[in-house]
Parts: sequence; structure tokens; C-alpha cells
Amino acid sequence: NRKDFEKTRLNVEQYQLIENIFRGGNTHARRHMSNTVLHDVHSFDMQSSYIGVMLMDYFPISPLVEIKVKTLKDLKKYLVKYCCMLELDFFGIHEKKDNYCPYIDIAHCKKHHKIINDNGRVKSAEYIGSYYCTEIDLKIILDTYDFKDVYNSKGEKIENIVIKKCFISQRGKLNKEFRERLMYWYEKKCTLKNVNGKEYEYAKSKNRLNSSFGMTIQKLAIDEITYTDKWEESKKELGEVLDFYYKSKNSFLIKQQGIYVTAHARRRLQEGINICGSDYVYGDTDSCKFINEKHVKEFNTLN
Repeated sequence: NRKDFEKTRLNVEQYQLIENIFRGGNTHARRHMSNTVLHDVHSFDMQSSYIGVMLMDYFPISPLVEIKVKTLKDLKKYLVKYCCMLELDFFGIHEKKDNYCPYIDIAHCKKHHKIINDNGRVKSAEYIGSYYCTEIDLKIILDTYDFKDVYNSKGEKIENIVIKKCFISQRGKLNKEFRERLMYWYEKKCTLKNVNGKEYEYAKSKNRLNSSFGMTIQKLAIDEITYTDKWEESKKELGEVLDFYYKSKNSFLIKQQGIYVTAHARRRLQEGINICGSDYVYGDTDSCKFINEKHVKEFNTLN
């Protein structure tokens, strides 16, 4: 595991890319049902969502390699085989008519022009520049958005998706020992729940599970705070921070794996959102709420 940790070291450019890509849970209410009292709303939650994907799903396990691709057509052969960490531009993008939870968050759009904002999400935009995401996010975007034809000043049709940067890595599981430890604390949490006299042990096992995800996405480049007669903040040079992290024997987590925990969780939540269709009401990280009882059977099939 130590060798794997060292060989997957990130350089400064790659670390900054990972920091830009990271996004938390998908939380959004359907605009058509906001500010309205709804009755008979059903809800399904994913139990231990982040721990679940850490045990079940794939993650980047090899050194990041930059590939030179410009168009979606060129990129497609990599999307099905590799973890892809991307910087993209979108032109003429708009939400599909049968989509009720826009996926692209404006906070991740470094640049944009003529954007229609649905409470922090992109309903449509003439242009989105430097959007950072994984191949998981891109697949959801392609499923939930359409594109109109866009032309340059010469009247020539241009690509709707431009790949500005792409790093790939082989897919694989988190290392066996880490997964076994997660299972150990998950079993403790489940068996100690609601057991009289075991409240403290239950709480600590739950804390350890939750912190195991938090560790995977903890920022390395944090400001250094010193105090003499007053508080002072100073920024550390990123290259030095990375040197310290990868040399330390206390470091063991492959940082680029952390962004895939939340990406997989958003993908799994999207499966629930897709089931609901126009009956979707609200989603939050690991839960999906909807009207119309007919979807209950579909969720049971998904489970």
C-alpha cells in the first residue's frame, strides 16, 4: 500500500485539478414544487451512502496521465475504461425537457455567459468555461442536458463540448485493508445501535465511519496560523506541502480517490431521481423524495 501511495503522487497541477473537481452531495428541490405544501410525499434514503460507495465502487489506482483530446468523440473511448479528471467548456447547453433536477452547479462554473439560474443550478447557458468534473459527472450531464448548434464569427459550426484538460487513471478498488477496516466499524455501528449501555461505543463507531470519508477529501494546502502578540496567517508553498505529505509515514490516503466518493454517491442518487421523473420533489445527498406511490415498487427493484 505504501508503494501504491507513493507512485500515485500528485504534482502541483494535478492537485489543483483535484481540488477544483471536488464537489459534495447533490442537493436540490424541483422548482415546480417549491414554496408549496405537498401531501403523501415518499422518501428513500441510501444507508451509509459514502461508506457504501467506498466499499463497492471503483477509484483511480494508478498515476495520473495527461492525454491530449479535444472533442467528445475522441474522449469516449477513455470514458468507459478509465477514471477521467476533466476541465471542460460547454457551448449552447440547456436542460432536457423531461429533467427536473439540473445537475450542473454554478459554483463550479469558473466562467459563464447568458446563464439561466435555477437556484444555483444551470438550466441553460450560452457558454460555460472551465467546468471541472469526473467522467461520472460528464455522463450525468450528457444524460440530462441537450445542446443547440453554435457558430463562430465566421459562420462555422463549433463543438458543443471542448476538452481543455484530461488526466486518466486505471480503475480499481480501494485497498483491501482499508475496506476491511470500514466493514469492521460499519458492523460495530449496526450491531450496537439501540443497545442499552452501548450508546458511547455506537457513537464512536459512527464517528470513525464518517471521519474515514472526511479524511479522503481533507485539504492539504491550508493556511498556517501563528500567534505571538497577534494572530497571523501565511500561505504555504504548495510544492512544499505536497513534499511533506508524501514523505510523511502518517500519510496513507490517495487524494484523487476522495473526489470519486461523492461522485459515485451523486451517480447513485441520480438513479433515484431518474425513477421519479416528473414526480421528483427534492433530493439531498443520500435521499430522494417524491409523490406518487407507484415509484415505491421501482425503488424496491433498485434496492
